[in-house]
Amino acid sequence: MRSGEYQFIFDLLGAGLYGRAVSMPKAVNWGKVGRELELQTVAALPADVICSFSGVSQAVKDRWKQISCKHFARWKQLLYVQNQLIQLMERSHIPLVILKGTAAAMYYPAPQCRTMGDIDLLVPRQNYEAALALMVKNGYVLTEQEEHHHTLVRDGIMFKLHRGLAMVSEDAEGKALTHYVRKGLMQREWHLLDEYRMPVMPWLPNGLVLLHHIRQHLRGGLGLRQILDWMMFVEKELHDERYPWFYAAVKSTGLEQLATGVTRMCQLFLGLEEEGIRWCAKAEERVCRELMAYVMEKPIHALLREIRASKRRRRLFQELSS
Repeated sequence: MRSGEYQFIFDLLGAGLYGRAVSMPKAVNWGKVGRELELQTVAALPADVICSFSGVSQAVKDRWKQISCKHFARWKQLLYVQNQLIQLMERSHIPLVILKGTAAAMYYPAPQCRTMGDIDLLVPRQNYEAALALMVKNGYVLTEQEEHHHTLVRDGIMFKLHRGLAMVSEDAEGKALTHYVRKGLMQREWHLLDEYRMPVMPWLPNGLVLLHHIRQHLRGGLGLRQILDWMMFVEKELHDERYPWFYAAVKSTGLEQLATGVTRMCQLFLGLEEEGIRWCAKAEERVCRELMAYVMEKPIHALLREIRASKRRRRLFQELSS
């Protein structure tokens, strides 16, 4: 896609998130725009905006109505099955928090427009085996085992049961991140989303998890959904007056450069306000532009092999992790 087409996608996302006006180009390849938005897993955000355009054919509008309806049905299903699992764990006195997913969607102006994939939950290490056995006993089918999580499936939904975050280093920075996450689990809070209550970590460790998620995907294929999750968190929780508390955390966990770089990139391209969010001003604009080019240059699923050897990826990871 050309830079003008990317800008139109950014404008559509801004309209979907904030209700901003967007000018439609004279010629739009809606097939290409739709594929990019779906590959980036953000297609539901501008669906209503696209359907409101007077110059768009009925066929295009029908396609986006279909995307919106399918997405909303998936959202309701995931909330329901997530709530079932939360209640199951609570009855057995196993504390848990939701990671990413709805714990990111709650920051969006319209949470139901955040595309959902699997359901990630974190439990204390001492409760992990009991939680796994409880899920298996209640019809969750174990499909995969990793060092930090097990994957289970029920009713066509994938669940990832975590005992810790993946890809966390063993050095002082990794230990600091683990400390914040474990403390966040013990200090969990309950948030209401639609009619469901869900346990999540307090704002600071929850933000660290979203930032670490970006760092994970920077190694293998970063997309707009991870970026928007962070942007919505910053807009809701991380204005200048609160940043000094967060600074200590990102400094100790090695996430400072990534936090400033991604946030400034969101201001340059995605419409994140600058007023009241000045703490990222020192980010190097060249790196921000290169990071956005990396996000948009190819579909995510086509990156996986090539990106591991990418000079751009290695350079970005070094610059944003220093």
